[in-house]
Amino acid sequence: MFVVFRDHRRTLVLGVLVSLATFVLFYLMTVFALSWGTTALGYTREQFLLIQLFGVVCFAVTIPIAAVIARKAAVAGRCWR
Repeated sequence: MFVVFRDHRRTLVLGVLVSLATFVLFYLMTVFALSWGTTALGYTREQFLLIQLFGVVCFAVTIPIAAVIARKAAVAGRCWR
């Protein structure tokens, strides 16, 4: 474990920052969409939260499907490895 901190400090910091940026972007877009949907579009908070929940569930379902498709494409030589 200490080898990672000692020898790969730059890579470790970059990995943490990239993953942090991903989560920050996700949460900012979620809050923005909720705010916009309840003010400009006229949805109630409960209605729009259900819409967002449906979107997140669809996203979660498609991630493993996309992984299978990407793996098959890589095996067939249609993608970079």
